[in-house]
Amino acid sequence: MKNIIITGANRGIGLELTKLFAQDCIVYALCRGDFPQDALNDHIKVIKIDITDEAAVAKFAAELDAAQVAIDLLINNAGMAGGDDNLMVKVDVSSATQVFVTNVVAPMSVSLHVTNALKRADKPAMIAISSRMGTHALLNDYNAEWWPYSASKAALGMAVSAFAINEPTVQSISVHPGWVKTRMGGDDAALEPAESARDIKNLYERIDELESGSMYNHDGKVMDW
Repeated sequence: MKNIIITGANRGIGLELTKLFAQDCIVYALCRGDFPQDALNDHIKVIKIDITDEAAVAKFAAELDAAQVAIDLLINNAGMAGGDDNLMVKVDVSSATQVFVTNVVAPMSVSLHVTNALKRADKPAMIAISSRMGTHALLNDYNAEWWPYSASKAALGMAVSAFAINEPTVQSISVHPGWVKTRMGGDDAALEPAESARDIKNLYERIDELESGSMYNHDGKVMDW
């Protein structure tokens, strides 16, 4: 049975990915908040952790190493938009820095700390949930207005490409999950979280065919970024 790590696992796409993979895998469900009790099963191991707390991430990775756990897949899903409750963009230094720490530094910190666990697997993989908003090719007025989020996702794409070069044995891609009905995506979005999660799992199932370091749409198409 494969071992999967999913960050931001307690809501939205992360929760749907957790439920989907936990049907036949062991899922380490990393989340800051409470995990919904009605979604739990014997395959889900809830880890209460803030991925921006590097000491906590290092402790979790050390526990995996001590137990010689092999991680087949890491899904870096946790992220933040950087707006307030009224969906207004925050562009002050503190808020913008928090967006970059959460969306770029933290997921790569998790990736680096669990690299040893990934390398214990036969075919390790890392998927980072990104956004088309981070692609210069698709830059528009809306993406420009939300530049802290857009720029952070652009930086995440570069970081994933660098990780792919530095760790060639780990098949690593970034994925645009689609416009999804989550707290960030809103009620008018085109996809249900379960649909996006299904597409991402389908991508993972053929990840050996994909180019490590590249960005893909949830439907499997390569994205120009």
